[in-house]
Amino acid sequence: WDFLTRSMVQVMESYGGQASIVQDSWDSVLDRFTSLELGGILYDTLFGLAPNLQSLFKRPRDAIALKFVEMVSMLVSFSHDKERMRTTVTWLGFRHVRYGVRPHHIPIMGQVLMAVLERVLSDQWTEAMATAWGGLWQSTCEMMKRAIDDGEQKGTAAIEGWHGAKAMLTPSTFGRQLYQKLANYLSGDT
Repeated sequence: WDFLTRSMVQVMESYGGQASIVQDSWDSVLDRFTSLELGGILYDTLFGLAPNLQSLFKRPRDAIALKFVEMVSMLVSFSHDKERMRTTVTWLGFRHVRYGVRPHHIPIMGQVLMAVLERVLSDQWTEAMATAWGGLWQSTCEMMKRAIDDGEQKGTAAIEGWHGAKAMLTPSTFGRQLYQKLANYLSGDT
């Protein structure tokens, strides 16, 4: 059992170490730049690498720049808690379906993040940081892609169901049936 215990401790320390490296390096970046400055660098780098993605973003540059930093800060804050990360990233993935984001768009943001971190941390950037951030983005990317795929499938099914209901029911009939089903549900008569 000693071998198993040592192995588990090693894995836990390694995971905690990765989260700590991510947190410490992000704190260092935020000490050097305001959220708006850093977000601007992320924004400019993203659209320098993938100008075709600009059509997905309808809000002003500064608003998007701040959202980028907020998103990364959220990932960093959950880097030590995989379950909270999974729940939050899944929700974000569903939300991004609405914006037209596709699963193949997600890795691009990881490339942007890694390039920006390496650039802004400059000589402080280490292989350990690259590994820690790469691991964080890889797991985030997988979760987000799954969520977007699921969101697209469920969204398509919901839209098809809605169109089918609209074709078969008048608005007043649909409203009456929905009202009755909700009333039955709330009264426990399902």
